Amino acid sequence: MGRSLWLVPAVDSPSTLALDALVSSLAQEHASPRFIPHVTLASVPDEVTPKQVHDCANSLSPVSFFFEAVCAGTTFYQSIYIAIKETPALKYTQNFVQRKLKVVKETPNFPHMSLCYGEGDRGKIIDNLKEDGKVIDVAGGGVIVAASSMIQAAELWLVDTTGSPDEWNVLLKVFLSDRRD
Repeated sequence: MGRSLWLVPAVDSPSTLALDALVSSLAQEHASPRFIPHVTLASVPDEVTPKQVHDCANSLSPVSFFFEAVCAGTTFYQSIYIAIKETPALKYTQNFVQRKLKVVKETPNFPHMSLCYGEGDRGKIIDNLKEDGKVIDVAGGGVIVAASSMIQAAELWLVDTTGSPDEWNVLLKVFLSDRRD
């Protein structure tokens, strides 16, 4: 796959812990790889260096992601995912990163937050999540997943996503501060 930019929430926040428990249970139930809850912001070429990502991240503030829907994707790594609502802050972050790192958005569904990787009956998995109350559609738009309708990114990670998920390697973690340079 190459490299990806992940926006990662604070690991000890209640919403992150609940999402982590959901990802873990889905991985166990569906023989899916286990991974840390994160919002995949973009895929980046291997030429993008950790220093470039660090410099980019230093100009970003924490950003809140609001859950729009739980979707069944068409690829292994977007099997079951949360579609993220486009907000001005998200659009700014996405455009800034694309400009700064010269990344072209070629793939749909970015950003997104995966819940489960793999194959299988994706529609049935989503139906089961709704029946179990783990996913609740909100009247008027949005969705509640694992008792939360949003999450705030605290760090930007550069991840080498070559090979299978157990081979992935975090190349860089940068804390996002409220200060803009």
